[in-house]
Amino acid sequence: MEKNDEIIEVKDDLFIRIKAKKTPGMNLPEEVTNKVTLVSVEVDEVQNETESILELNIHVQSRAGAKLTKADAGKK
Repeated sequence: MEKNDEIIEVKDDLFIRIKAKKTPGMNLPEEVTNKVTLVSVEVDEVQNETESILELNIHVQSRAGAKLTKADAGKK
């Protein structure tokens, strides 16, 4: 009896691309140099007998002319 061991690789990829364009108003030079961009990503995946649910939350904040605080970094 011949034994055939095969390794089967299953890939389940999800690609999401978002592009947003915003025309800024007139910025003062100090606002441009003090600009901070914060990005937080939250992924939640739930599987049950009938379905698989993937929840993706992306939050992009852009602050100008202000210093980063603990509240901005998500620390409470």
